[in-house]
Amino acid sequence: GSAVTNQQIGVTNLLGSVIAPVVSSFSSIVSVLIIVTITIITTNFITNAVTVTLVGSIVIPLTISGVIPNISTAAITVMIGMGSCIAMATPPSTAPAAMAVGTGWLDTVTMFKWGMLIILGSIIILTFISYPLATILL
Repeated sequence: GSAVTNQQIGVTNLLGSVIAPVVSSFSSIVSVLIIVTITIITTNFITNAVTVTLVGSIVIPLTISGVIPNISTAAITVMIGMGSCIAMATPPSTAPAAMAVGTGWLDTVTMFKWGMLIILGSIIILTFISYPLATILL
């Protein structure tokens, strides 16, 4: 995680410079949808802590600086945290997912199908229900 966010390496700055021109022209809800989707998909292939660190270190400065306009920094930070917890579609996502497959109780195809269904529902809930509520409350 620290290698990705290390300022001397510059991965975060590179990703930010690539992402900023694209998302700055989107409406706020489309930006939230993209951020939530990237967070949830990413956390199913790398650890939750790395996902929060990577996505947060790119998105939070871009919202604070206004590059991603009309986004509540506090609310999107909560969505990044919540989205990083929705990790169950692949064995590397969490230790319990790896154990479920490793014991033979579940095969990876079934895990992926049901995981993707949960991910789709979670993206919709976080983007269209949780984010608007968070902007009101935070």
